[in-house]
Amino acid sequence: MLTKFQSAAAIKDQISKGVSYYLITYDGKNAGYFSIIKENESLFLSKFYVLKELRGQGIGKKALAFIRNEATLRGCTTISLTVNKNNSNAIKAYEKIGFTKIDSVVTPIGNNFVMDDYVMEYRFVKKG
Repeated sequence: MLTKFQSAAAIKDQISKGVSYYLITYDGKNAGYFSIIKENESLFLSKFYVLKELRGQGIGKKALAFIRNEATLRGCTTISLTVNKNNSNAIKAYEKIGFTKIDSVVTPIGNNFVMDDYVMEYRFVKKG
């Protein structure tokens, strides 16, 4: 799966299609990364990783604040993502900051493997 989705060639291809990648740093060191792309009125959070040993220190929360700001700057009304149904820690973290489950999707990825995910969404509250 890493070779298919996260190899240098795969990332280069995604960037050529409009995906933006961001490196997360913490205390002067690489701590993780995420990628986003605008899809209609939604900002899709495609990848979001924080090193396991650095989780729980507010790094992801700060990155998500940046992502929410990017969504606003790009004129998006929602942020969407997919998360593995068995990744209960990530699901809880996303729900804690306002994401809700809106769908589930099973995506074949080759060699009889599938991604069995929830689709989650963060909806901006309109002011006024």
